[in-house]
Amino acid sequence: MNLSFKFEITEDLPETLYMRTILEKSTWFGLITVPCLKEKFGTCTHRNICQVLDSWYDPCDCPPYFVENDFPCTCPLFADEYSLHNLSFDIPAFSGVFATFAGGDYEIRLEFYDSETDQELGCLSFQISITAKGSKDSWWGKR
Repeated sequence: MNLSFKFEITEDLPETLYMRTILEKSTWFGLITVPCLKEKFGTCTHRNICQVLDSWYDPCDCPPYFVENDFPCTCPLFADEYSLHNLSFDIPAFSGVFATFAGGDYEIRLEFYDSETDQELGCLSFQISITAKGSKDSWWGKR
């Protein structure tokens, strides 16, 4: 999957940042909220975003793609305009019941909060479509 996006942070974000993701799948019945799976995927609250980023990346050794695009990989996240183009990553294959329901149209909302004040600092909403190779539409929704 390739992903391109552009966004603006209008003020420096605190290191006490947390994020809530809301993931909804479009079905014939309307939007259905995807529950949080394994505390990572679906409608979840992700605490301590800065600690997570720090555990993934060394601030002195961000991946080259991030460095080339002047995109931060650790906190602090400063006010600025950011963009990434054609960021490539793989979506893991689903098996069993997940494979049946994974494809389709989704609405995603990311909400960012300061954990000290619980104040919402911003949000980002977008839609994606996932289509498995050889998939067909089903009565559950477009796959």
